[in-house]
Amino acid sequence: MALTHSSSYESKIAARRLLPGQVDIVVFQNEEITWSYPYTEGFQNFRGLDWLNEEELVWINDSGIYRANTTTSQIDLVKEVCPNIQYSSLSAARDGSNRLLLTRRDYLFENGITDSMSVRYNISLYDLDTGEEFYVKLGEM
Repeated sequence: MALTHSSSYESKIAARRLLPGQVDIVVFQNEEITWSYPYTEGFQNFRGLDWLNEEELVWINDSGIYRANTTTSQIDLVKEVCPNIQYSSLSAARDGSNRLLLTRRDYLFENGITDSMSVRYNISLYDLDTGEEFYVKLGEM
């Protein structure tokens, strides 16, 4: 067993757990697993995990941004992304604002030609309540 992408909130620890033939997201508290979600979207595309508040986790992968309530087990894909966009890191604000700080990578194709591609990196502030996303372009801060 291995744990990756961990995040703590008070006495809780959330992490991606790797078992032979299985990947899941687990919450540990007082040395016991108190919540588990089978992660079926592939081993390689998991990018980050953080606590939003005492009950909710957020994580990112190649599909987008997910929000999970560890009390009700409700899990929502709050933002779906296209293959040209990739989020690679995540940090959730702990002030109740429901905002995420993300690193975003956009793959840009010149005139629709795939052999002429450039990559733009941004720091993104994403509001989970409104769906608004604000960018700070790296190098232009």
